[in-house]
Amino acid sequence: MTEPIQPHDRFFRTTFSNPEMVEDFLFSNLPEIACHLMPGSLKNTGETFVNAELREYVTDFALQSQSARRGRGLCLPLI
Repeated sequence: MTEPIQPHDRFFRTTFSNPEMVEDFLFSNLPEIACHLMPGSLKNTGETFVNAELREYVTDFALQSQSARRGRGLCLPLI
């Protein structure tokens, strides 16, 4: 993983690479999204949807969680 150039990218990458911090953020600030997630099931997949040319400027994460209602897997891309 390359080191982001922008300070806000470093903050974003550090904060949102930790599934527990993402879960706390979602449940505290975005309850409309969090209500669909099973607490404690959020995992960082390590995947990226940003191509190599843009990674210097854009950071993203693909997170996976279990659905709170149906028990199926959900994917949460964060850009």
